[in-house]
Amino acid sequence: MTGCNFDLYETLNKKFPNIDFQASGGVHALSDLKKLNTGGVIVGKALYENVFTIKQALQIIAERG
Repeated sequence: MTGCNFDLYETLNKKFPNIDFQASGGVHALSDLKKLNTGGVIVGKALYENVFTIKQALQIIAERG
């Protein structure tokens, strides 16, 4: 829960724009979900430790479009 590697996903998205990457690991806040530009994200410990709810996470994802 130290934050996502945003630079990595930005680089991958630029290099391979037709691939939907799935971010995995590091999510520690809803702001991470807002900032990520990936096709999916694996969230584990943040949910387990009740940092945010699945409902909140899904709402953020829906707002991203």
